[in-house]
Amino acid sequence: MEHDEKICPLCAETIKVEAVRCKHCHADISVKAHVEAVKPEGMGFAQKAFIVLILGVAAAFAIGAFSKPSEEDLARDHAKRAIEMCRDNEASYQGPAGARQIISGACRKLESDFSTRFSRTP
Repeated sequence: MEHDEKICPLCAETIKVEAVRCKHCHADISVKAHVEAVKPEGMGFAQKAFIVLILGVAAAFAIGAFSKPSEEDLARDHAKRAIEMCRDNEASYQGPAGARQIISGACRKLESDFSTRFSRTP
């Protein structure tokens, strides 16, 4: 590089010292117009942690959306609710004792069927 030359701050090509515009990239390189390139700062820890959190929540929703309970799980839950309702009705029933025994028998039958079908007690 000659003594009457300098380097363009934008394209790094050699230009004359007196030049106000680069002949290579056509940038205005006068002292008043010279603006140093600002390097973007990297993401901070908090920003990275937030992104990881959002991705984790999105992944959890995606996994939950694609994992459906099996038919057996649905049937087991339905049978458990039926037994609970039967026992609640039995406990709150205030009619004749004979009718209460019918309700108790129905609840026992539901529990027996549950044990037979799912090989365990509700």
